[in-house]
Formats: sequence, C-alpha cells, structure tokens
Amino acid sequence: MLSRSSTPIVRNIIKASESSGPILNFVKRLIFFGQKGNSTKPISHNISFTNTTSGSSTFRSYHNYSMPDYLVQEISSEMRKQNYAYANKKLGEFTKNWFGFYTFQNNNQVALYLHSLLLFDSKQIIDDVSPLVMASENGLKQAQLLLATISYLGFVSTVRVGKYETLLAKYDASRDWTNQKLVESTVETYLIELVEIFDSNFAHYALGKFYLKTKQYERAMDHFNVAASRNYKKAILEQALLLRSGSPDGVISKNPFKSLELFKQVRFNSIAHKNLIEMFRNGEGLAKASYIRVVFQIFRYLMVRIAKRTVGGFAYVFLEITWYMLAFSMASLVLGLVLEWYLNR
Repeated sequence: MLSRSSTPIVRNIIKASESSGPILNFVKRLIFFGQKGNSTKPISHNISFTNTTSGSSTFRSYHNYSMPDYLVQEISSEMRKQNYAYANKKLGEFTKNWFGFYTFQNNNQVALYLHSLLLFDSKQIIDDVSPLVMASENGLKQAQLLLATISYLGFVSTVRVGKYETLLAKYDASRDWTNQKLVESTVETYLIELVEIFDSNFAHYALGKFYLKTKQYERAMDHFNVAASRNYKKAILEQALLLRSGSPDGVISKNPFKSLELFKQVRFNSIAHKNLIEMFRNGEGLAKASYIRVVFQIFRYLMVRIAKRTVGGFAYVFLEITWYMLAFSMASLVLGLVLEWYLNR
C-alpha cells in the first residue's frame, strides 16, 4: 500500500487537496483507498480489549473497561437518547469500508460489537448479526457471549449462529456448559450488565425474555414495560401476549381489554395479527357497545374508500353527511327502544 509521503507526486496532491476543491480530494481518496477521514496523518482507531476468560461474575466482568472508554461512553449516551443516526454514523467509521460492508480492520472488534447492539436497538430486528459474528470470530469475548445469549433466547436460528452450548464453550472452554444453572446465571448477569451500561431497549427486552423463559413473569413484565414505554415493538407484543392469557403463576392477571389495545399497536406483526383475529372472533376484550362501534367504523371506512377512489370529493362530502345522519338515526332508534322498554316494564 502507498505511504502518504512515498513520492513527491503524492505529497503535491495532498498539499493541493487541502486548499483545493472536491476533485483533488476525490483523487486523494482513491490513492488511499480503504482509509477514512480527511487527515493526512495515518489513522489509528486505537481500539483494544483485554479478553478475559476467568469467568468472574463481578460487576462489569463481561464489559471490562479496558475497552476504549470514549467510544463506549459516547455510544452508550447516544443510545440512551435514542440518537441512533449519529451513533450509526460514528460506528460506521470504524466498522465499514467504502462500499458500506462490515469489515475487520485495525482491531475494531469492540466497534463491531457496539454496532450490533445499536442495530438490535434501532432497527428492532434481531437479524443482522454479521458484525457480531465478525467480532466473535476475531476473539472478542463479549461478542461470543452476546451470540450465545441470542441463540439461547431463540432470537436467531441456530443454523445461522450455532448452538448456545458451542458458543459458550468458545467463550470459556474451562466451564461445563451442560449445567443449566450455570448457563442461566451467566446469561442473566451479562444481560443485567448490558442494561446497567447501555440501558438500551434491546437489553430490557432480552432480559424480559430471559425472565419469561425462566418463569419469572413479574420481573419479565417490568422489563417489557420499560422497553414498551419507548415504543420497542417486540416488547409491546410480549406485553400483549402475557396479558391476554395471564401468567401461569397468577402474578400477571388476565386483561383482554389491555391486551387488545396493545395488539392493535403492533397489528402488522404476524403474531399480533393472528391474535387480533382470534380475539375478535371470540369476542375477547370487546364490550357489547364495542361491537356496534366496530361495525360503524368498518361501514364508514368502506364509504370513505369508495368515495375517494371512484366518484371524487363531492361524493365524499355527501357520504360523510350520510354517515352522520345514519349514526344519528341509529342512536335515536336505540334511545327509542330503551324508552319503550322502560315505560312498558
């Protein structure tokens, strides 16, 4: 690769680009392809991490602060503020090449790991694990443990990331990971530290799923509530599912009315859609008055759609007036029936 001061021609291009327009800047970028930034100094990301395999469960044992403090603190702060665009741009400087693909370079395992946490939080889809796998394969213990955690909780197919026992063995080969108590305590401690350091929606959601898996329903709901209050859709879905049936231990009471409202918030999710259909079919969470309201809403929706698509704005106004007249007539009819019943009882 060319040195930045290898030839007089290169030095002249650099000097000219600092005071000239974008064309020479572009030429300079082509010469130093793959390196980022406008500085003429060699770029060093200065990211290092001490991989620990001692298995200690003390505070921040999995997130040892020998990782670059400035980067962790900055990304943590932006994630707490949900300023995902800035955090994504910042981490992209360390994790992506010119073509936008994730790449391992300059010992950037920590940045790749942080980028995975950011994706899980901002995209609300636990699907793109490529930066996490890259960091794991290059020896970062946190990445190996996070991969094992999402495999254990069933977030990603084991075909893609492997079985959690295998991933935990890679994280610490000195332990017996067939011991489920050990697995549970390790995953729980890790997720608690993830919440303490980043306070991310994903961390709360994952910890809620862990408690749900281990049948600690009240603690699960507490963490789902935190993530759902920040509009994390997966947590809202879990709330709705838990409230529809209630918890087996009776701690979370069955609340079909609240469940129905939550399912409506995530109606485009296939699981939520299926539950909504079942609840409407079974009459769950619907008072008798709600049936009439649903019928009227469907009727009005159809009228508006027909008017907008076929006969234009005048018909739309006419049908709106018709709708209100129909609603008034129905209300009068119901009131008349009630009065007749009351007078003749």
